[in-house]
Amino acid sequence: MKKRALALGLVFALMLGILPAFAATSPFSDVPSSHWGIDGIVAAYNDGVMTGTYVNSSTGERRFSPASHLTLAEWAVMLYRAFYADEPFTVPQENWWNREAAVLSAHHISGANMSQEQARTPVNRFQMAMMICSLLEDKGVIVDAAKVEAAKKEIADLDEMYPMHQEPVATCWALGIIKGVGGNRFNGSGTMERAQAATVYLRVKNVLNGASTGDDKPPVPTTPPSVSPVGTMSSTPLNLRAEAIATHAPIVDYWGQQSMEIRNISDRDSFNAACQTIHDSKMILTQGEIDRLGKNLYYNYAVVANVSNETQKNVNGAMGALCGYGGNYSSYGSTAFVYYVITPFSAATTSAPRFASTIAQIKANPGMSDMEKARLCVKAVCDQIDYALNGGASWDNGKPTGDCQSYGTMLNQILSGVGIPNLYVIGDTKNGNHQWVQAKLDGQWYVLDATMAETGFSNGGIMSFADHESNWKYSGYNDSDMYKVARALIDSAYPTDYEIP
Repeated sequence: MKKRALALGLVFALMLGILPAFAATSPFSDVPSSHWGIDGIVAAYNDGVMTGTYVNSSTGERRFSPASHLTLAEWAVMLYRAFYADEPFTVPQENWWNREAAVLSAHHISGANMSQEQARTPVNRFQMAMMICSLLEDKGVIVDAAKVEAAKKEIADLDEMYPMHQEPVATCWALGIIKGVGGNRFNGSGTMERAQAATVYLRVKNVLNGASTGDDKPPVPTTPPSVSPVGTMSSTPLNLRAEAIATHAPIVDYWGQQSMEIRNISDRDSFNAACQTIHDSKMILTQGEIDRLGKNLYYNYAVVANVSNETQKNVNGAMGALCGYGGNYSSYGSTAFVYYVITPFSAATTSAPRFASTIAQIKANPGMSDMEKARLCVKAVCDQIDYALNGGASWDNGKPTGDCQSYGTMLNQILSGVGIPNLYVIGDTKNGNHQWVQAKLDGQWYVLDATMAETGFSNGGIMSFADHESNWKYSGYNDSDMYKVARALIDSAYPTDYEIP
């Protein structure tokens, strides 16, 4: 069996015209570093084009399924992520691929305008060649006509192809992007596997970056790129505006490490900029100067264009819902630009007697689990106020009564004070509009509902999403796109070095 598997792997390698690679380190448990397609697989993963087919959130294990077939829809999404990711979506979301395909169609990428049935079918070599050829044309790549004509003479089954396939096939052959399967036959109806698709992606990338063929390395820039100031403190006050989109672009691609689900519902630049702020929360709150709008005047935020599409709105809304590291996260900007800030809670909040005493108790017991800390935080809120509609209580004003908005907001703040990342959720339930909290406790996300704790709920108001939905008879709010993005932001970038001040 091992000999047969090895032989098949070498056949696939020869089909693409590559030799086994041994240098790259594989991020996938089912792709050894000796796999023939390792270079393309690692490049596709690092570039955020292919994230794999499975990830274990607890252990970090990822699987790629290199021998699985790639569908036409998956190939379209790959092309969008790789070469058009900066373009906003122009159509409503109907499924996980239609918006990406619409962008490709707008650029006249052949085959992108597909039906649901076509989308589910494995992409074949003809389709891949045609889409690559139209992509190269859209990107302004001029292919040497003499090389294409020479390639036509090499392809043994060229005359068996429809005329519309011949030029794209010869172009991909001439550029070394897709070659034959043996006997100089192209085998256009043959389907493509995920490892093959990753290798093809890397070759297209090389050509677009100036390489003469897909197997050649792109030319090295003559001048090194400038060092970005993002994520550092300035020695002088800053006034970041739209021009900072060019000088303060995000520097770490957190988005590229996300699942397909999160990528489809979040803007890449916005997600990365938000993660940068979350990652640097301590620096922002302890260095420089916070102005009255909540900005640190000396911190070099990652700045992105305001594209005002649904994926960016999901990131903006997620940051607006998040609390953590002793402050509230939010977005800031104008019609032209956006960046993301964390604003510390007021002294009136942090010095409120029950707030301060709970923080002190937790600080004096550093071995507490997040769950233990959360129970004390819920108790502090319930001890502070009694339930009453429109009571309006907050830590700041010391009022004795409040409704679910007070319970939720006060819980957001005190959880943040002990370094537990959390977000507020608003939804319609059997009893009307309600507000509750999601918090990450010991690596897992839970619902925390201080209003339920106040009314004697047996589990102290801490429960699974499903249990909360069952109690309140609603569905969907916990897993709306905005809240999924919020949790992904925290999971990706929240600091682990929080120290209670």
